[in-house]
Amino acid sequence: MSRFRDFDAARAESEPIRFRLGGELFELACVLPAGPLLDMARAKTDDEAIPALVAFFEAIVADDDTERFAAAIRRSDIRTLAEAQAWIIAEATGRPLPNASPSAALPSESGVSWKNTQPEPVGTP
Repeated sequence: MSRFRDFDAARAESEPIRFRLGGELFELACVLPAGPLLDMARAKTDDEAIPALVAFFEAIVADDDTERFAAAIRRSDIRTLAEAQAWIIAEATGRPLPNASPSAALPSESGVSWKNTQPEPVGTP
């Protein structure tokens, strides 16, 4: 018996993804473009990553929304753009990113934790 999966059909059945950015409501034009994501993953410098990030944002909305979307991006701060990109990717892939949790202190090679090596603040009992 052969195995088969129609990836195009699965994409056509997906629900639209809507989001608000810069005071404007947008809907993804289609599935996320893989090219800009691959370019960002391969980027070794900001000079390579930034054009890929721009291409990603330019490709995710319908053509008639690109100017309005570009204006909304310019009204947004960089933290919001980073959060928007992560959320959009998570929603489009169906794999939400886990919330970041505080990292546990790692023991040093000597077995003494970093916290135990710090001097007590002045004026503490």
